[in-house]
Amino acid sequence: MGTWAGAFIENPRRADLGEVLASHHVALEGSADAEWIYVLAETSFASLEAPAFAERLSRELGGKVIAFFLQSTASVEEIFVYDAGERVRHLSYSMDEGGWLAHEGDVQDWEAAYFFEEGHGTRDGERWPLNLDDEIGDDERAAYEAARETGDATPVLELLHVGSGWGLYRLAEHFGVRDGEPHAIYQPPGNRTFRWKTYAVVALVVLVFVGMFLLGALSGPG
Repeated sequence: MGTWAGAFIENPRRADLGEVLASHHVALEGSADAEWIYVLAETSFASLEAPAFAERLSRELGGKVIAFFLQSTASVEEIFVYDAGERVRHLSYSMDEGGWLAHEGDVQDWEAAYFFEEGHGTRDGERWPLNLDDEIGDDERAAYEAARETGDATPVLELLHVGSGWGLYRLAEHFGVRDGEPHAIYQPPGNRTFRWKTYAVVALVVLVFVGMFLLGALSGPG
């Protein structure tokens, strides 16, 4: 997967939704009839983070926006949840930095789908959860199953690892996203600048090599 960023926006069913999203550099792809609008963000070396529009858009729409960033090659995952412009949840994980860096705010009702996959567990006949450590003791198994029953992973968070995208896939399905198809695309303003700078550097390198070739041809034996 590599790098993946985007957001889930609680659909306010506003007639001017397209215009509001466009003012935050989010372009709708067709109609937005879903309960939650899935926004896929363009990523580049200049924008390796959760979409910056989340807080402002949440305030403007008066509802929830869940912004996320994933880099699977480094096992890094981050989720920000805003409700009417207020940050109500922040989850941050980095394998290289020791695991969970942040788990702040109130547990959200969708976290059961994010952390626990249906049919996966530690009981006989169940598939072992993809995000659970392989070697855990009996007490830890019991704690995991208790957390699974409530849908609150807080008591067993240190046993769980993310950064592979499975949790975000489950979350997308929970919000009704089918086949990973986004309802909208977010293009960070800086991406255009970054892209043009990249093109300019490539063009400059090409010109230098062409210039060197021509200079060698002109100065060579007549």
